[in-house]
Amino acid sequence: MAGKSRPMAEEDLRAFDPVPFPAIGPGVTFNANFCRNPMCPNFGPAPDRESYARRYTVEPAPGFLSDRRYRCDACGMVSRLLSNRSLRAAHAWFKCQSIPYAACPRPGCANEGVNVFEHSGRYEAHARDRAACRECGTTLSLGGPVRLHRGLDEPGALEARLAKIFWHARKGRGLRETVEELEEEDEDPRGNASHYEAVLRNVGVRVRDYQSYRNTALMEPDHAERLRQLFVRENGREPGPGDSPFNGIATLRTDTVYASLRRPRAAYRPRFQWLPVLVTALRLHAPRTFLVLAAHPCAVFGNGNPVPGGPVEAMADSGLPVAERRFDHLFHFGTDHGDGALRGNKYSYLGAGALFMREEYAELAHFMVLKEQTGRFDRVTLSLDGKRTAYRGAAAVFAGDMRTRVAGKKEDGGEDGDIRRAEIAVVQGETPEERSRTAGTTVPDWPSETKRVGEAWRGRIEEALAEEGSDLLGDRDAERRARARAALFGKVMYGAWSERGGWGWRERSGWKATRLAVLWLSQGPDRDWPPRGEIEAFLELASPQSVDSAIGALRRRSRALARPGRRAEPGSSFYRSMVNAENASCQVWVSWFAMNFVRPRRSRARGKHPAHWLGLLPWEEASGRPVARDLDFRLGWREAREMTRRLGNG
Repeated sequence: MAGKSRPMAEEDLRAFDPVPFPAIGPGVTFNANFCRNPMCPNFGPAPDRESYARRYTVEPAPGFLSDRRYRCDACGMVSRLLSNRSLRAAHAWFKCQSIPYAACPRPGCANEGVNVFEHSGRYEAHARDRAACRECGTTLSLGGPVRLHRGLDEPGALEARLAKIFWHARKGRGLRETVEELEEEDEDPRGNASHYEAVLRNVGVRVRDYQSYRNTALMEPDHAERLRQLFVRENGREPGPGDSPFNGIATLRTDTVYASLRRPRAAYRPRFQWLPVLVTALRLHAPRTFLVLAAHPCAVFGNGNPVPGGPVEAMADSGLPVAERRFDHLFHFGTDHGDGALRGNKYSYLGAGALFMREEYAELAHFMVLKEQTGRFDRVTLSLDGKRTAYRGAAAVFAGDMRTRVAGKKEDGGEDGDIRRAEIAVVQGETPEERSRTAGTTVPDWPSETKRVGEAWRGRIEEALAEEGSDLLGDRDAERRARARAALFGKVMYGAWSERGGWGWRERSGWKATRLAVLWLSQGPDRDWPPRGEIEAFLELASPQSVDSAIGALRRRSRALARPGRRAEPGSSFYRSMVNAENASCQVWVSWFAMNFVRPRRSRARGKHPAHWLGLLPWEEASGRPVARDLDFRLGWREAREMTRRLGNG
């Protein structure tokens, strides 16, 4: 194993090799292991192995037997060494929740992982809802599985029960009251918890498939122009800078909400488990509303996901070099958690229907899906809460877009008049009760904060250069300045309210008397203060407030996002209990679908329905009417061919 000395060991260096990500597209590769500091010269993937060996030092992670971490030799940022192979599995799982996804599973096949719905020419029809790989002949199901419950095979009975359970879940009713009401209404002996959960899983999978298929309109090549035409027709004017996404700018807000699950036995400490749910909302400024673009519960379950077959396999996998691990994105018996991780509710177990995901992998996979969904927009502006792993993940996924320049207004960018395609801001909030460092101070105005942070950057860079001594020959000044900026930015990324990095965040008043601090994450090494034009406006308005509204609506519709009222039973029955990760995820999917597609539509309030405004549903289709038909929706070969054609892949 490599320690703090170089050269880097071969088995660690292999973790820096890009691996194929066929779920994104044939021939696409990705590597998550590089410096996440946008100011650093090492930010972004390196061109070859030799460059990785020169840029980073790999060492054991303190307190963990098998985990590794790498240190950037330019700025000193330390990150956990990740398995790109495991990230590929996490990404495929999140993608099938937001974009129709099915692929050949046979290892070594040329179509392994290649999405049928985006590249149907690589497959052929095998049945209405099945396809066969043209390379190896493997057949696969399209869309989520339909688990028919016994006693509901008479015509129309299943659809009626699905619709009834959907409306109960949408109203946020819990298990007990729903079962009692079903028994009163139907006098049906099947009105029990097991039956309800079986039907709920059917509902969750069906609405997930329907919504993901509708949302692929966002990925069509001409969607931005169709959005503009829709906006002009409804508003009588061309979209302006604030009319995102109708002016080709996708304005995203990301935050994390938690569902509380119970453990199967009292021996597990603590008794409950927090299930993170990553939520991103697409903000519509005119009209003022939002579309929940992704809501990903951070748990893996079902036959389609690779999981360890038992403790022996799990422990063997965790002992492999990082590059070879298949299950590094999961918490399991082979995971070396340490006492601190156990106290932080990061413990998971084999069986019981689910394994929980490591936050680094979940956040990377979440942003990878968002990047696919918003790939047709000219620009992406993303503001997210101040969770270090989250904004490091966003920087890793959008690194190429943060480096790419496109034509723009001169006042928005550098001297050449270009702007970047992706802008990212990190927002941290502090309530009056939580104030410590800033106690007793007033919130300064935005222009003075811009001036303060700019002066602080320039002053600290000069101090850092002075400590190194003068560059007598003058040929290394640019390199020294870049390293100084990168080292300072690494300190800033530690947090807005810390003495170490608080000077680099601009403060302003927030929602409900909160105090906000904003970090321009996509500032980059070649973009100096002060920001101008649309970038300045974006930073001034950056806030998770709009996604907070989305989360509030999700909470009202989903009991999974509140503390469960039913105690889990010991043993395998936990898999069938209302509070396991699969049922909680299905409730999240139902509430997500209800928010986007089943809002009331009134004559003067059409702008309140984001699916209509974004062209995902025709105006003529009433929002409440298609529920029963949507629950009967099945992804199949016809949808795969149509989606491939719409996306321009054949």
